[in-house]
Amino acid sequence: MKTQNPNLEETEFIAQLEAEIAEWFNNINDMFDKAYLEYKPIVEEICTRTAPEDEVDNLLTWLLDFCEDERFLTLSKKICRNYYEIYPELVSFYTKEYMDIFKLEEMECTVYDYLFKDDDKVNDSQ
Repeated sequence: MKTQNPNLEETEFIAQLEAEIAEWFNNINDMFDKAYLEYKPIVEEICTRTAPEDEVDNLLTWLLDFCEDERFLTLSKKICRNYYEIYPELVSFYTKEYMDIFKLEEMECTVYDYLFKDDDKVNDSQ
């Protein structure tokens, strides 16, 4: 970490620390943007065919790594909606994972209602 300079005044130190945090935040946002651009066509493609269960499982696992970003939640929902009838246990597992992460049990809905709701906040065409 670059901020370990004892000669800096406290205000300079805080300003430098804030600048570094902002840079980290921007780097994380850039990483999420790049990941979304990589994952979106993969999700689009997997939803045009019947993929093996392990392939769907792997993709949903990878998307779960980015679950803080609603765009990735939208991608996960798209996969789950397409594969619910084919792999119901797998979709149920990931639905529960997302519900646990976001504490969705507090919402008045069933496990599947949340997954199959329309996305009002996030446009699927992003």
